[in-house]
Amino acid sequence: MMKKLRRLIRKIKKRTPETVRITGVFLLVLLICTVISRATSALITPYVECCLPSKMAIEHTVTKTGSLMGSEEVPIYVYDGIMTDTVSVQAGDIVEKGDTLMKLNMDDLQRVYTEKGFELAGLETDRKYAYTKSAIQQADHKLTVCRTGYEQLEKLTAGNGIVKADIAGEIKEVRVSSGKVTEKSAVIVLTDASKGYIFETTITEEEKKYVVEGENAKVTVDKSQEYFPVTSVQSDKNNPGNYIVQVFMSGDTYRIGMQVTVTFSHNSEPYDFCVPIEALRGDNGGQYYILILGTKNSILGEELVTKKISVTLDDSNSKYAAVNSAALQVDDRVVCNSSKQIETGDVVRESRD
Repeated sequence: MMKKLRRLIRKIKKRTPETVRITGVFLLVLLICTVISRATSALITPYVECCLPSKMAIEHTVTKTGSLMGSEEVPIYVYDGIMTDTVSVQAGDIVEKGDTLMKLNMDDLQRVYTEKGFELAGLETDRKYAYTKSAIQQADHKLTVCRTGYEQLEKLTAGNGIVKADIAGEIKEVRVSSGKVTEKSAVIVLTDASKGYIFETTITEEEKKYVVEGENAKVTVDKSQEYFPVTSVQSDKNNPGNYIVQVFMSGDTYRIGMQVTVTFSHNSEPYDFCVPIEALRGDNGGQYYILILGTKNSILGEELVTKKISVTLDDSNSKYAAVNSAALQVDDRVVCNSSKQIETGDVVRESRD
């Protein structure tokens, strides 16, 4: 390159007068310096990617993971006053229809069953000697209640005192333990798998802004996705400031105890100026700003430079920021990314890729 330049200068010197030669050499050198300067500038000038502010809503999402439980509770009763030998389940266990829940003490069961038989026989005798309408009604009522209890005891005795699940579901609560006597209240509470499923989770006050009762939530199991409405959002009495959210779902895809991921989404009202989150900057004073493209004249011609616009942040998510500024226009080219770190007033080149 330099050898060719020297030969060109020698030829100019030989063929032109001295003044013209000097002028020509000067212009040639100036041209070469300009080319070199522009080439150097192109190498060191940062490239920037730009976008226009857009009008859009900001989407907020809250994602929770947990296990499903049955939506309807079914209490299980056992005849009261009988000693419990063993309890085979605990809260949270998943059971199928026919699974063993507990076993009663057979000696105690037989005792209660025998006593109930004597009671039934006595009531049947009393019924024979009831003559008034009122006495007959009372005797019939006592017989009905006694026969119901006797049949329950007869069934338990025939089954060797084993109490089984009549439906498939999840054990919600166990109210009896080995060595304790059964009471009139339910011994076990079971959720019914056939009545649908409930996803329950806890959210914070901040997350509550984006979880709205009645709006759809996305339920994900492996690669399967379905949408179900948020059933309820209620204050958590045990944890003030938190809320309990429930989503009811149904279908063959689900089962009690299954782990699912539920995503709650909520869109804001549209904002006039939204930019990619990467475009939002902050100074040491905590003030937000963005950089836009402007121009200036230099010895190399018109150049692109960055200009600072202070903004307020109205809303944001992981992808976009809604900003507000009287100085921002819809056709401003906002710097979203750059090949090097840039600040206000830097000369840049816009990437056209």
